[in-house]
Amino acid sequence: MLKIAITTVILLAATSAQAADGYVSGLGAQTCAEVNASLQEKTLTAQEARHWVQGYFSGANVVHGARSKRGNVNAGSTMLPDRIMQMVMAKCEANQAEAFSKAVNDVYFELVSTDR
Repeated sequence: MLKIAITTVILLAATSAQAADGYVSGLGAQTCAEVNASLQEKTLTAQEARHWVQGYFSGANVVHGARSKRGNVNAGSTMLPDRIMQMVMAKCEANQAEAFSKAVNDVYFELVSTDR
């Protein structure tokens, strides 16, 4: 329980409503164009990208639930991960220069707003 509390505090301190404005590392710090190129060159697998997105959603659900006092937030839980990836990649396609994490964050908050 203490680990969960500490993790939540760290996530609350590290994230904002627009996570792309905060510190993001790894895949999320790359531009959409870079992620697309890595997928095409097969230096990044679709599964690796999907796992990053699922991790982002999991962390965002914990933080958003705690911040909004809504309790459990389950954005994306009723969708197949492949469908979420399609939505993210559509965002990326529309703006190749933006950070991959921004595209993921935008999709996340679209799903949160429809989850109410």
